[in-house]
Amino acid sequence: MENLLLKKKRVNALIELDQEPLESSHHLNIEEREKQCLQLCNFTVIRNSSKILDHISTQFSSGNLNILFGESGSGKSTLLIGLSGLLNHEGSIYYNNCQINSDNIVAYRGLLSFAHQNNYFFDESLRFNMTLGNKSISDEEIFQLLEKLHLGERIRLLEHGLDEHLNHIKKKFSGGELRRLIIARAFLKKAKVFLLDEITAGLDAQNQQIVLDFIKRQSKEKIVILCTHEQSIIQNGERLFHMSEGKIVDEASII
Repeated sequence: MENLLLKKKRVNALIELDQEPLESSHHLNIEEREKQCLQLCNFTVIRNSSKILDHISTQFSSGNLNILFGESGSGKSTLLIGLSGLLNHEGSIYYNNCQINSDNIVAYRGLLSFAHQNNYFFDESLRFNMTLGNKSISDEEIFQLLEKLHLGERIRLLEHGLDEHLNHIKKKFSGGELRRLIIARAFLKKAKVFLLDEITAGLDAQNQQIVLDFIKRQSKEKIVILCTHEQSIIQNGERLFHMSEGKIVDEASII
């Protein structure tokens, strides 16, 4: 019941969003820097007179695997949605010292990629599900990423390869392999910031390790924020953010 209520809150949060243009002529005036940085200043989200995110000021950088952890209902998933600019909020979001506002929010979202443990698959081919119809992504790029997630050979052995229909793949692949496909799709987007919501939940030790090794490598040059409540995952973090009751109550770097 608690999980159902949490899911309902997340759906309601999306329903309440203001409409905005699908395209924007405004671009982000981003500083060139070796490390990417996503910063929140007094970031607050209020719903029904209650603060569901309460004056959060922190920053997430590339070069480290950022782990956001806490109990269910602590605000982890809400913060990921907030970082994407999808919630009405007080306070500010900055990407590389560029403040995100209504003029550049569409361009900012172009820098983001989001993955969730329950992400969808379309009733289409594997290629379409990986590229979401983006024909500029080559088969070579897809397979390079699949190899890093130990899926390349598995796909090559399919009768139709990338043209195999997802209905057939779902019958042949384990839950862990399907989850790795979801992660591969997220990282096919040439994004700068990756928001990963409980993507390791329910995975066995082998699949967990494959995923962790992959996202750790990705985090060296990109901002990767992984939301979890699993102790085995938290122990692999390089920058830890502890959430409770809509606040980041502690953060630490692990050397």
